[in-house]
Amino acid sequence: MNIIYYVIFTILLVFTTGACTSGDKPEFGQKNRAKSGKEKKKTVNTQNRSKNSSAKEINVKNTENKKGYFLGKGKIGKLEPGKPLPDYWAKQKKQLIKNYFFSYYGDGLSFEGFSLKNPPVKIAIKDGPYANMQNSEKPISRNPTPEFKAILAGMNFGKLIVKMLVLEQPELKTKKGIGVGSTLKKIKEAYGKISSNPVPPTFGKDRFAVRTKDLPKVVFYFENKYEAEIGGKVVRIIIF
Repeated sequence: MNIIYYVIFTILLVFTTGACTSGDKPEFGQKNRAKSGKEKKKTVNTQNRSKNSSAKEINVKNTENKKGYFLGKGKIGKLEPGKPLPDYWAKQKKQLIKNYFFSYYGDGLSFEGFSLKNPPVKIAIKDGPYANMQNSEKPISRNPTPEFKAILAGMNFGKLIVKMLVLEQPELKTKKGIGVGSTLKKIKEAYGKISSNPVPPTFGKDRFAVRTKDLPKVVFYFENKYEAEIGGKVVRIIIF
């Protein structure tokens, strides 16, 4: 009888141990599903890291773009009055022609060139189509823009001379933070002693000019002397 009890006890013990062991181990399908879930999670995390990395790169590029230009001592980047159009801009011929403008300033002087968005500046050029047309006896048509653009297409942009740089937007500033929209007080605080004088209107609403010793080629224009002295803001900056 004892032997029979021993055999029954042994059988029950083996059966119980097997059940527990199989319960601890996931089935093949469960194991695959768990592995697949981990792989998916890993892929999503990798994709998120990749997206975050791209976002950082874009932000860096944008930051560099915004800070890439500033109002220097008589120039913006490599754009400088009295010198040829820099190679980079000379190679953007099609884009520049698309942004060509012509007008006049002061006492009927020709004003023509290219209006850029980055940096936000108007590049006035010497001896462009409009200036040459003014100096010739040939009459200027009512809408000469297509003709002027056609003439520009045949010109060597590497030989175009920058006449002046005109700023009317607040984005570009000097290293000391002065730009369009700054006050006379701020200019004095940044640069100390200034020279100023009333001037004939250049492009309109700019009858008071201010210069600093540090930036002799940069002229800050206010609407008039009175406006400048009561807190009026710079309406235009011209680099000659």
